[in-house]
Amino acid sequence: MPNGWQHLQKLVEDCHTLLDEQCARQLHTLSEQRVPIHCRSGCDNCCNLAVNATLPEALRIFPSLGAEQLERISQHGEGLVEIARAAVDFKDYLRRRRSDLGDCPLLEADGQCGVYSLRPLACRALFSTRDSAWCAADFSVLHPAEKEAFLSSLDPRLVAFPTHYLAAPQELGRRLEDRIAETMAARWGFSVSGSLAFLLFLEQRCALSGLMEQGLAATTAALERAGYHLPVLIHAQPI
Repeated sequence: MPNGWQHLQKLVEDCHTLLDEQCARQLHTLSEQRVPIHCRSGCDNCCNLAVNATLPEALRIFPSLGAEQLERISQHGEGLVEIARAAVDFKDYLRRRRSDLGDCPLLEADGQCGVYSLRPLACRALFSTRDSAWCAADFSVLHPAEKEAFLSSLDPRLVAFPTHYLAAPQELGRRLEDRIAETMAARWGFSVSGSLAFLLFLEQRCALSGLMEQGLAATTAALERAGYHLPVLIHAQPI
């Protein structure tokens, strides 16, 4: 990773710590109110979701990856590229990604996250108020009566309706992502976010963090030449 990114790593660490502390306080309050949260160690159903992150969060993870993890990232990234090129829209991309690729490539065989202490804000902010089976449910195939029963069981004051995940951690997580993106843009003139797995893939294949030092136009041109300028997977936002 180029030295210019070092100052952003401390910001990412601070944002992760702040979110963890806020989540711990809310979970303690919910426990006192006897509101169950169903997330447990080894529960990996949420790891089939598409995870987005800022590039600095991905760069915090990248140096920790071992050879097997990098190989999974490479294979998964190639799959993402193929799906993104074939998808007719974002909804089609999500359907194909879920059916063709499945779980996050950082998920280990024992159901544990391989980078748990470094996981991005999007993962840290996810807390399920329903049984973990709902985290793996494909709502597109549910009977309308099942969908209605599920939705009517949710407390819209607590969750990010129409999902069953706590709203407050996700809202704070998005604000912290914005803070990281704004700091990145102030440093480089633009910010980059997108699929976590794809950002790791691009750092592996193209040294994306180094490309960014050349500016937005040069970065976009390099990704286009490589066939990786895929808006469904990566977002570059100028100041």
